Amino acid sequence: KLSNTVIIILFALGIINFVNFLNLIVVSYLLAASALLLYIIRLGELYLKPNVSLFRFEKLKPILKYGLITILGGIGYLLSSKIDVIMLPSYQGLKKTAIYTIALFITTIMEIPKRNLVRAVTPTLSSAIHNNDLETIKDVYKKTSINLFIFGLLIFVLIWININDLFKIIPRGNIYAEGKIVLYFFLFIRLIDLLTGTSNQIMLYSKYYYYTLVLILILAFLTVSTNIVLIPLYGIMGAALEIGRASCRERV
Repeated sequence: KLSNTVIIILFALGIINFVNFLNLIVVSYLLAASALLLYIIRLGELYLKPNVSLFRFEKLKPILKYGLITILGGIGYLLSSKIDVIMLPSYQGLKKTAIYTIALFITTIMEIPKRNLVRAVTPTLSSAIHNNDLETIKDVYKKTSINLFIFGLLIFVLIWININDLFKIIPRGNIYAEGKIVLYFFLFIRLIDLLTGTSNQIMLYSKYYYYTLVLILILAFLTVSTNIVLIPLYGIMGAALEIGRASCRERV
């Protein structure tokens, strides 16, 4: 991440061209992968010969079941969260899709606090669920919800009061400024999502994790069907409304 940041800064300052930018990005990933490989070799954990005994592991079946459900759930989530960007061009054209995508991309900054906080509390939450420690689960859920909402609200306010300046520094910002109302709706949705704290993680790490697959698949189906209805009626706002409904359904 540090090397990528340096490379992006060099490109932004015009020190390197786009071709060198791509080459350096590829090299940075190769170096990171090589460093990890050397680290594994140093630990003595590199095994090239397959270990057949792993397939006789008594807990292999539940592990495979959990992994399969997680993968299918991830596919369903990607479908439900990205299908609007795929469907929009056929209804509204590439220009409207670009406006919609930029608004959606700006709101991803509100996900940064949640990603970092979830990583920090995951071990505690997982251990509490394993030990059926309901008080700890309740405490973690309350604290993450409150703190994420505070950080999210702060980011929401900062983005919105500077929205005009934000579109001024974006190339062709006068075009993308058409998506202000969509951006506002996205920000509000993200704020609601932050208010729910670690609800997804609690469900995923509990014994009811398989329900997430059912809910995600239902969500994917409803997302596609309602996009077909809402996008022709309301344009990019129709796709935004679908994301709002999808977010609420996912919380349920």
